[in-house]
Amino acid sequence: MKRKGAFLLLMMMITVLLSSCWSKKELTDLAFVSAMGVDKTKGGSII
Repeated sequence: MKRKGAFLLLMMMITVLLSSCWSKKELTDLAFVSAMGVDKTKGGSII
């Protein structure tokens, strides 16, 4: 029983350590929409 508990603890620690910031994106690499333009044609449709 002790062996199963130690194995479970080891697997949980490995999961926490290996799942760090491998897919982290820097804030400067992300693009945010801060404005949007809407045009209305003479026919009334929106572009």
